[in-house]
Amino acid sequence: MSCVIVPSLVSRAGYYESWDFAKEFMDRGMDAYNDILEKRKNHPIFEFELFKFLGFGQIRELEGKYLSAEAMAKYAASSGVYNPDAK
Repeated sequence: MSCVIVPSLVSRAGYYESWDFAKEFMDRGMDAYNDILEKRKNHPIFEFELFKFLGFGQIRELEGKYLSAEAMAKYAASSGVYNPDAK
């Protein structure tokens, strides 16, 4: 199998799941959201583990290596809830 096809296969599965969840959310509201969180709570990329999987920590390391102190100051002012330095 060509490696060019694999990203399409993975993204297609995501499109289908997104559609199904959106419909479920429209029908059931927050109960659908809470159910999906409960169902996926032991998934390897649940919640902030997704950011680790995507390499946010490594990106921050590269930024620290190549960006100025002024550019890195964005993290001090960030209101985000994910901290790649947290263990």
